[in-house]
Amino acid sequence: MRRKISAILLAILMITGAVFADGRGMNAAKNLKKVESTSFTEPIRVTVKKAVKNPEKTFKLLSTDNTSVDFIVNKLDEKNYVLIPLSPAVYTLKSDNNIVETSIYEGEVFVGSKENFSKIQKQFREPFSFWNYLNPLKNWDSRRYEAIAPEVLEDTAADGASSSKTNVQVDGVDEADVVKVVGDTIFYLRNGKISIAKTSAGKISIVGEIKLDQKIYLQDFYADSTRLVAVGSSYENNKTFTKALVYDITSLAKPKLVRTVMQEGYYSSSRKIGDQVYLISETYAYDFAMPLYKDTAVSEKFQNIDVASIRIFPPYLSQSIVTVSSFSAKDKSSVKHLNFMGSADTVYMTEQSLYISFYDYNRNYYPIPVDIAPRVATNDEPAVDVIEVTPSDLYLDKTKIKKFSVNKSEIQYVGEATIVGSLINQFAMDESNGIFRVAYTRTWESGSEVATFDKNMKPLGKLTGIAPQERIYSVRFMGDRLYLVTFEQVDPFFVIDMKNPRAPKILGELKIPGYSDYLHPYDANHVIGFGNATDVNEYGNVRADGMKIAMFDVSDVNNPKQISNVVIGTTGTGSELMYNHKALMYNVSKNYFGFPITVTQKSKNATSPWEVDYVFQGGYVYGVDKNFKLQFKGSATHRTGEWNWENTAYINRLVYVGDYIYFLSDKAISSNAAKDMSKVDYKEW
Repeated sequence: MRRKISAILLAILMITGAVFADGRGMNAAKNLKKVESTSFTEPIRVTVKKAVKNPEKTFKLLSTDNTSVDFIVNKLDEKNYVLIPLSPAVYTLKSDNNIVETSIYEGEVFVGSKENFSKIQKQFREPFSFWNYLNPLKNWDSRRYEAIAPEVLEDTAADGASSSKTNVQVDGVDEADVVKVVGDTIFYLRNGKISIAKTSAGKISIVGEIKLDQKIYLQDFYADSTRLVAVGSSYENNKTFTKALVYDITSLAKPKLVRTVMQEGYYSSSRKIGDQVYLISETYAYDFAMPLYKDTAVSEKFQNIDVASIRIFPPYLSQSIVTVSSFSAKDKSSVKHLNFMGSADTVYMTEQSLYISFYDYNRNYYPIPVDIAPRVATNDEPAVDVIEVTPSDLYLDKTKIKKFSVNKSEIQYVGEATIVGSLINQFAMDESNGIFRVAYTRTWESGSEVATFDKNMKPLGKLTGIAPQERIYSVRFMGDRLYLVTFEQVDPFFVIDMKNPRAPKILGELKIPGYSDYLHPYDANHVIGFGNATDVNEYGNVRADGMKIAMFDVSDVNNPKQISNVVIGTTGTGSELMYNHKALMYNVSKNYFGFPITVTQKSKNATSPWEVDYVFQGGYVYGVDKNFKLQFKGSATHRTGEWNWENTAYINRLVYVGDYIYFLSDKAISSNAAKDMSKVDYKEW
């Protein structure tokens, strides 16, 4: 049954004056006035007759037990103020007869001042009782909640492309990686520096190297024909920074550092659209100090983030500040920042929108909001029925997803969605024709769900009860379809129809042994899954076996089939691809793909499945024939002699240029002919 969980919650605002049902357009009076709210902590807009010199002292919020409730104030103008409570409560507003009107404020709210920032931070240094918070609801009984009953992604290398591109989620939105190919030039991150190699028909020439600032721990980078942007973490002045170094690479022999952008906080993620780079970091606000940033295009000095610009999202309070910055890699226009109090766990981005999700650690402090009543089915919307839910639902894990609009350097907040559950990774989120779609595991008992939201992040529809007592292992949205893999004992592969965002529905399901950690579109009717085979031990428990690759035929959406699969090695065999999609090399025009892999086999005289020997580390390449069968093409390794833990020889990326495949490790770069996998060249860095 498709369900939309919501509840009817009441927060009562008592204001000096007469009683009004909607709390809007009220005239000042001596009696108390009442306003209904759908949330315990929504900001309240207060309009007054004359300007207030000190609103923090003029207005006072009291809880039901008559204790003061901390709040901060945003001043809109001389006669309009926004009061933002800092703790969930049923509260009373006390003031004088100066109040003309009050209403729920739905605009953006900001920290505004250092004093307000200190107030917010102090909330985390004081004990908080959830049961005191629930006291206004002690006569809750049980609340009535309601339940609401293909296009193909562009491949990493389009037809006719001469060199591979990073395997990204959204075409046109680049993701940083440890290797980039620009024409016939390969850039590769190794040992804290970026090595540069030119290629020609499989032959390799080492032509340059970028030795980076010793203060940076480089994590990944971007590259195009004239600029390379290296991104990583830096520890300076007892603070952690996210740092971007912009290099002019028009001369490969002598790359030149032309700009440095730094922002305080741990590196969360980044994206690049055209020349525009987007950095996302998160910092813990120690000792009430404002985070620092620096842009050498403007100044060599650090500056503090403007406290007035930091957004807050009641009732979610956080000790962390997320900074989203944007700047051009080509010119020196000043960097722009957007800051908000919260976290940045998972990032998804299109050319027009940025989505940032984070786990809601305040989940026990406030209930799930609701806004829709039960209804019967119509031509446009599914039927709704009612189920009973008790306060125990307040303990369910929640994830908040913030949406921001993007237009080059301009980033604007749009809205927020809250889901009950958790995301597996960035592929759990998707946007299509302005509709946001998200797949998530609600709980182990109830299974997984798929929800849709409009362009303003207002809920549209939901599919619930997918594979109870299992959790999501991999997700891939492809136009009007969603491919979903859950797992517990077997691997259910679901095909879900997303055409009607108000009523997603399961079209077909396939149950096979094993599971897929990553799903990759092959064409409109075929999907490749990368994951693990499974086995059952003597106690009846399922354990991971060798690495499994499966080709799924979804041409009949009601009856998906596995038409080919291979299992590599045994327990302990694995690839970075199983948790990082950027480790996949895929040539759609030549029908082959490759990935780094470590292979094990059972030890001689083994008495348990855990007794294995490591027998190979390198790159594997597979082809796909005209019948969509998987065929092993060949492999390459940089290790010599018998197996040893030679870390520098660990191949962690494969790329192609023309008709040749290149294998990269910290030790060397080698090439093989894609046609027959014959060796062509090998160069140590």
